[in-house]
Amino acid sequence: MRLSLANFIVIGILSIVQAASNNNQRLLILIENPNEKSNYSKFIADLEGRGFQISIDTPKNEKSALFELDERAYDHLAIFPCKSKGLGPNFTPQLLLEFINRGGNILLTLTSTRPTPTTIVSLLLELDIHLPNDRNSSLVDHFNHDVLSSNEKHDVILMPRPDAIRPDVKNYFRGDGIGGEVIAFPRGVGQTLGNDSPLLTPILRAPRTAYSYSSKEENNSVQDPFAVGPQLSLISTLQARNSARLTVIGSAEMLEDTWFDATVKRSIGLGGIGSNGKELRTSNQAFAKEVTGWTFKEIGTLKVGQIKHNLLKIVSTNENSTLFSTSFRLPDQHGIFNFMVNYKRPFLSNIEEKNTVTVRHFAHNEWPRSWLITGAWPWMAGIGVTVSGWIAFIALWLWSKPQTARNPSQKKSQ
Repeated sequence: MRLSLANFIVIGILSIVQAASNNNQRLLILIENPNEKSNYSKFIADLEGRGFQISIDTPKNEKSALFELDERAYDHLAIFPCKSKGLGPNFTPQLLLEFINRGGNILLTLTSTRPTPTTIVSLLLELDIHLPNDRNSSLVDHFNHDVLSSNEKHDVILMPRPDAIRPDVKNYFRGDGIGGEVIAFPRGVGQTLGNDSPLLTPILRAPRTAYSYSSKEENNSVQDPFAVGPQLSLISTLQARNSARLTVIGSAEMLEDTWFDATVKRSIGLGGIGSNGKELRTSNQAFAKEVTGWTFKEIGTLKVGQIKHNLLKIVSTNENSTLFSTSFRLPDQHGIFNFMVNYKRPFLSNIEEKNTVTVRHFAHNEWPRSWLITGAWPWMAGIGVTVSGWIAFIALWLWSKPQTARNPSQKKSQ
């Protein structure tokens, strides 16, 4: 039997925006030199103000570990640049990958002033994120640098806020959307992303005049650089299939207090701004809040609230949740089927939901009215005929006049 019933599956997806669960706010920050904690005081204070339970430790501390009794000891991990080649036995690439596989989120920061630890390089290679061969390579732009702080080296790059990667993808990093904001990216390291991984997405790309510069290869840097222009990702993200998130910020210095509200002045840029351009305040603090908010699942988090089959009606939307619906034709045979929802979009947590349903005839007691069941029409007609016949019989019985009987005594008297 072929079914032509159009069914509607309505999925209520609750978008939790800036409302992370209090049970998932444990954050471990690794800083090799405790004296450098003061450089990120505004950054750390902002995280504490958002409800994170922060633990600051050095990677060499043997008591500091990502797991305790085979469970995650922390929900999030932030690693700042280290001078050491490794991060110790408790933070190997294998343990960091295991942390991601168990749903933990990681924020990695790099800098061109210190060689990138081997642990970080190995972890990023495993995720198809590539760094320059020279671990002291720096990002340089002779057209979009800050003339106040890097008039000679040109390694403090000024950029506007990033645009959306596609028109159909929401941009969580555009700020208020008015424009005119500038982001300072001082002494950073660019990355290149593998083309084969659908899990990688760049947040911020380098300007088309920027390139990766290595001081050890001055003769070949211009002819054969590591990457140039938009090939370089300055802030890269990875969202695993379990929706765990990893963000690589190529400049740890952009998170320092100095650059959160610094005064900068752009060089002669491609936008026509010359040496007489105005001095501007950086938007690094607001931008860092957006990047960490996404990394630590404060924004861009989807949760399935309810799945139900419903009649056709207008789907509703409010500021906290949205109803998504679709119409489809049922299979042309009875049986048990799985309706799958596989929703994957950049910067949104993955939705993989399975709903098992049984396709069959409606039972008699599931119809709104019995006369809608065509198979019941003969029986209902029989009931109608019986009732009608009984009423007709009663009517004839009550209204029929009986015949008058003759009196025998009258005949004898005659």
